[in-house]
Amino acid sequence: MTTNVSADNTLIIYEPENAWFLNDMTTTLAGATAEFSFDGSFVLVFGTIPPRNETAPISTFSLDGTVSFAFDTRSLGLRETGHNQGFSQSSPDLLGGLHTLIINSTQAGAQFTLGSIIFAPSISSSISAFPSVPTPASNAPSSTNAVTTSQKIIFGRIVGGILSSWQKTRKEELLDSILL
Repeated sequence: MTTNVSADNTLIIYEPENAWFLNDMTTTLAGATAEFSFDGSFVLVFGTIPPRNETAPISTFSLDGTVSFAFDTRSLGLRETGHNQGFSQSSPDLLGGLHTLIINSTQAGAQFTLGSIIFAPSISSSISAFPSVPTPASNAPSSTNAVTTSQKIIFGRIVGGILSSWQKTRKEELLDSILL
């Protein structure tokens, strides 16, 4: 199961606060950030991209202190505003646990609008519905937060089944392709 966090959720910390238009979570200030901490194994960021006749937003996405992706919308050349566009996603191999995502708007004057953040909460290994595959002692995970391969496969099948029952939108199709 995934959790959708709307951009206006108080779990997202905006800095500086006065640089963000809080009615639609938009900024035009280079260096403005949005920070989101979560306990999970996957994160995906969506937002709005202005048409190409406006200054194109450029942003970076850092996960746990490492810049993982820079997103430059100039190459997209949208003629109309693009809503619910995928901005960034974590690696499908991200280990479950506590993570911090920092989104940084880097283009002065560009309209950067955050839409939502979707994440996959960590799976507790104590849930009996997820059978575990015996692991030889020499290959046992060293972290209590490690998710086994069988849990990832089962999780992917559950999420895939849930998502396939929803009406397919661009956002959901992208999420399907990532989690399966």
